[in-house]
Order: sequence, then C-alpha cells, then structure tokens
Amino acid sequence: MSKSKKDELFWGFLLVGLGVVLLLDKLDVMDFGEFFSTFWPLILIGIGLKLVLNRNSGGSAESKKETLTLNEQNVKYSKVFGDVKLQVNNQDFNGGSISVMIGEIDLDLAKSNIKEGEKILRLSGVIGEISVLLPETLKVSVKANVTVGDIKILDTTDDGFLINRTFQSEGYETAKKKLYIS
Repeated sequence: MSKSKKDELFWGFLLVGLGVVLLLDKLDVMDFGEFFSTFWPLILIGIGLKLVLNRNSGGSAESKKETLTLNEQNVKYSKVFGDVKLQVNNQDFNGGSISVMIGEIDLDLAKSNIKEGEKILRLSGVIGEISVLLPETLKVSVKANVTVGDIKILDTTDDGFLINRTFQSEGYETAKKKLYIS
C-alpha cells in the first residue's frame, strides 16, 4: 500500500473514531469529557509517532507528493489530507476547482492551452500551500485571501492575519484568452 493511502487511512480512521465518540456522547451512551481526559495523551502520542515515522521514512518531500496528470477540460479534484502535484496538459483547458483541506497543491498549467474567453479556476485549502505554474503569455487575474499565513503573487509577498490580495496582468481586460483564479 502506498504511503499516501496509509496516511489517508490513518487520518480517516482517526476522524471516524472521533466522530463515533462524539456521537456516543451526544446519545448519552458515554461521556466524551471523561473519554477524552483519559485517552488524549494516547491520541497525541499516536499522532506524534506518525509524524516522526513519516519524517524518517526516507525520500524527499517532493517524492512523497501524489503526482497526477490530468487531461480534462474542466478539472475537478478534491482531497482531505496530503500533498498533490497536478499537471494539466489539456489543449482546451476550461477551468475548474481544486481543493485540499490539509496539504499542499502544486498545479502546473504550463503545458495547457486555455480556451478563448475568461475561464475560472477555484483553488482552496484550509492548512497548507498552493503554488501555480502558468504559461508565460497567459493573462491572469488573481483574488487570494488567507486567514493566517502569506500570499505570494509573482515577486510580491504579504504575510500576517486576514490578508486579501488581488493581481491582474496588464492587458487582462482585452485578452482573448484569460484565466481568473480565486
């Protein structure tokens, strides 16, 4: 079984277990407060061991990313945990949405061709980083926001709390092919 699948199973079972305990508490079958006060050290130890063992398992962080090549016109991708590298090679790219709750998204659109008109690409993540590689000639408009962290668009970086940043390529409004990223 791949490391990515093992990670998803670990976090999946952890969340299912927590959900079951909370449900049993709500149904008055067990007391969550008592359960949590008894077992929280074991949960922390388990998560800590998982992090340590993953860090020492060898290989670079880049090699641990799930890598996918997508050829769809409308890209739709969603993942709860983990890092992913997506390469979109479609010659009629029409936008889409990509979401990772906790993890990193590396999106490579450099070899794709955007259809005429304004295409919309929605990218979202709760904890992690999003990087996008675009064709040099593509006109883009970007609207980005972050609760805590930093936003880097081209050579401009803003960091802190509740940051909103916009960017628009020169000539975006009149371009025949353009991409709006939010």
